[in-house]
Parts: sequence; structure tokens; C-alpha cells
Amino acid sequence: MGAARAQTELHTKEMKKQRKRETDKRYRQQKKKAVQETENKLAMAITENQNLKRSLEEHQKEIFDLTSEKQNFEKRLETVFNELKKDIEYVRAEDEGFGEQRGMTLGTGNSQQPFHVVTRFSN
Repeated sequence: MGAARAQTELHTKEMKKQRKRETDKRYRQQKKKAVQETENKLAMAITENQNLKRSLEEHQKEIFDLTSEKQNFEKRLETVFNELKKDIEYVRAEDEGFGEQRGMTLGTGNSQQPFHVVTRFSN
């Protein structure tokens, strides 16, 4: 009977080892699967990050272009404004000069009014 008992214990030990190997195998498979899922998520996050960087760079370039365009527009606007100011000053100076000489006021419809003064206001 001792031999049968020893055989049973040996069988039990082998079964325990077999179960442990199976458990370890499942654990390794689950761990491998978890690592693979994490790598996939990381790859997607890296791709998303690259797309966001590219989008950010495009928006920064667009902002730079629009800022440059705005500055150019402001310069042109200032130039036009200064030219208009000079034209107004010129017309006022002419008006004062002609008014003193001929007794006319600008815009009264006087036929003796200089043509270039009339056309400046009509344009």
C-alpha cells in the first residue's frame, strides 16, 4: 500500500505542477495581450500627437500670415489716411487763397471756381 500511496502523491504533485504551468501560461498570455494593447494605445497616441503638432504648426503659420497681412493693411491704411490729410490741407489752403483773392467760398456753385478744386470734392 505504501507504493500506491507514493504513486498517488506523485500523481498529485504532477497535477499541481501541471495546473501551475497552465496558470502561469494564462498569466503570460494575459500579460502579453495587455502589453500589446498598451503598445497599440501608445502608437495611436503618438500618431494623434503628431497630427496635433502638424495642425498647430499650420495654425501658427496661418496666424503669422494673417498678422503680416494685417500689418501691411494697417500701413496702407495709414498711408492713404496721410495722403487724404495732405489733400484736405492742400484744398483748404487753396480755398483760403482763392477766397481771399476772389471773395468766393468753396462749394457755392460760383462758375469762377477753379476746376481742380471742384473735381477733388466730386471724386
